[in-house]
Amino acid sequence: GVSRALVLLDGVPVTQAFGGWIYWQALPRLGIDRVEVVPGGTSALFGNTAMGGVIQMFSRPIAKRVEAEAALGNFGLKTASVAAGYRYRNLGAAVEAEGTDFDGYVQVAANQRGVIDQPASSRHGAINARAAWDPSEATRVGAQFRIFEESENGGTPLTTGRPSTQSFGLTFEHAFKSAGALTANAFFGWETFLQNRSRVATDRSSEALANEQKVKDDSQGGSVVFTSRPLDAGGAHTLMIGADVFRVSGTS
Repeated sequence: GVSRALVLLDGVPVTQAFGGWIYWQALPRLGIDRVEVVPGGTSALFGNTAMGGVIQMFSRPIAKRVEAEAALGNFGLKTASVAAGYRYRNLGAAVEAEGTDFDGYVQVAANQRGVIDQPASSRHGAINARAAWDPSEATRVGAQFRIFEESENGGTPLTTGRPSTQSFGLTFEHAFKSAGALTANAFFGWETFLQNRSRVATDRSSEALANEQKVKDDSQGGSVVFTSRPLDAGGAHTLMIGADVFRVSGTS
């Protein structure tokens, strides 16, 4: 199940807190450096939200760069991405943005369509801003802020969806000379989700609003993990000790 897999970006969850789904479009591709997948239940290491496994994405190191790409496709698909970064001594900042406009296509067969049927279109935009400060070779402090907006249509005038999310995260990393390393994360998220569904007449000539859903939620959480240096006791071992806390509040 979707709600039993944990998806992380630089140690901060991107799984939607209230519903358990994931907005993959909210993750600009030009900002991703690599992806690590841990299949199977890993709740002992990552908490109870990782009973179905873990997908962890890591952002590209902050460096001086400017990149952009754009694409066109069938059914009026237009997408564009841009990424920029800058580093001055022990300070760095980066931003990645991505947007897509898709006219869509009619999802009902031609011989069954009615006057209410229209292309199922979608539009979304995402911005991910990051900052890093390295006060010493052993210590790193980071922050990230993400915004995601989407508007989609299900193929009729009254079937619509509009999510809006914002999230903020802080990361602290410190490597001790002989003991190991300490990592701490804190994150905060807010979301508004609006969705309408309809009842459609048999001949698809009309529809009536059947359901109007409004969801507002917020979440806060954090984690602390200590990873020891390699231990030589009957073989090579690494000891990890950690704790995490996660709070979700919402209304539907």
